[in-house]
Amino acid sequence: IQIENRYTKIFGINRKIMRKILEITSYTLKGSWFSESVKKGFRSGKEKLLEYTKSGGYRFPTGLLNDVLNLLNDNNLKYKIDLSKRRKPKHNELIMYSWNQKIKLRPYQVKAFRDICKKDLYFGNGILKMPIRSGKTKTIAWIIGFLSVRALIIVPSKELLYQTQKSLEESLLCKVGLIGDGIWKEQNVTVATAQTLSKSRTDKDPRWEKVLERYLCIVFDEAHHLTAETWHDTMLSFDAPYKLGLSATAFPDMGSSQWEKGSIWLKACCGNIRVDVDMSKLIMQGYLIKPIVKLHKINKPDLIKMRWSQTLLNDAIYENKYRNKKITNIAKKYISKNKLVLVITNRLNQVHLLSDLFDKNGINHETITSKDSTENRKNKINDFKNRYIHALIGTVLSEGIDIPEIDIVINAEGGNDIKKTIQRMRNLTVCDGKKTAIFVDFIDLTNKYFANHSKSRLEVYKSEQAFKVKISK
Repeated sequence: IQIENRYTKIFGINRKIMRKILEITSYTLKGSWFSESVKKGFRSGKEKLLEYTKSGGYRFPTGLLNDVLNLLNDNNLKYKIDLSKRRKPKHNELIMYSWNQKIKLRPYQVKAFRDICKKDLYFGNGILKMPIRSGKTKTIAWIIGFLSVRALIIVPSKELLYQTQKSLEESLLCKVGLIGDGIWKEQNVTVATAQTLSKSRTDKDPRWEKVLERYLCIVFDEAHHLTAETWHDTMLSFDAPYKLGLSATAFPDMGSSQWEKGSIWLKACCGNIRVDVDMSKLIMQGYLIKPIVKLHKINKPDLIKMRWSQTLLNDAIYENKYRNKKITNIAKKYISKNKLVLVITNRLNQVHLLSDLFDKNGINHETITSKDSTENRKNKINDFKNRYIHALIGTVLSEGIDIPEIDIVINAEGGNDIKKTIQRMRNLTVCDGKKTAIFVDFIDLTNKYFANHSKSRLEVYKSEQAFKVKISK
């Protein structure tokens, strides 16, 4: 078994073992079961990460190495590991970082560091599954300092670009570079948007080749996005000895159909989950605020007989006058108690409808969408933090946003995605003067599809021991 940083090659296996490896390194493509060629058995309908090589043998992404070795061990097969072609840091590539002595890692962060930097075959690699607001960036900063190499942190949004830069500079007491939002200025530690890197790769930008060579530690924040082809192709391009993924929601969908949604790419790019921090434990230990989840039933209009369509989605969720009015009244009630309210949706039409209702009800608010410039978003968020406005409605506020002052989060978009259900909970950060964190959601009973979506979200809330769940009429 010849292990390199991007791919691992395996030689000398028989056809039976090859098929077993193929099974654990493949996943079912979404929607493939509708294909006639799949139904007739002409195609498997699977994406296969095991490839035959011209030099003989097979190769697979090195992140899947642990699974393959476990399979070989289970079949009592002996093997020899060859690390001679694996790129390692040279002496002149080592960087000495400082650390802000005012920052003290919490016990679970120290354990996360030790698990990632354990001296074994997977040293410096793996996924850190840590809850939202648990200090993932501080943990990564400590790991980067220990590894003592140049590091590139890849993020999925402009908000996280600047937020991550600020956190790393505070921890490592050094200038942190930026790639993204029209900026390309590198340092020993650089934060980059996945979009900018992906574009530079496909455009064959000469700076891309230099980035590939320069950084020996690659960190992908919000690693659940690695299911996207352009992003996992970008991540797999790096011949870096250290690859890490950060996510509060790694592998949430493995129960029903293994790898169906492409979650295997998280492993392929970063390796196994090596850190798994329980959200309820952090709440009970006082690191996060205990949330109260309040669910309100929506039974108007009657759409029971309608089949799934965009019209149904609009009528039941985004343009549902009864539902949007309910959202407005709930927001108004909490704002009257001097609470800061965040309303999350994924559709511009709902943003505009809610904004109109907020205006009519005298609610001082702002909207934030992908159309807002970085400066506009920053100004609106600062006004919110300083209580010049009392509510934010937005399409780009469900992931990575750092606003500890948020008291109330309202899920206006519904949905059945477990990852998004967790990512929306942006108000769990401990903050001076903040005693409660209320998360408002809805049980949509207008149609069976949305009732099932609501049930899925309810199961997520009930699965967390520290959550208090209340269902209102």
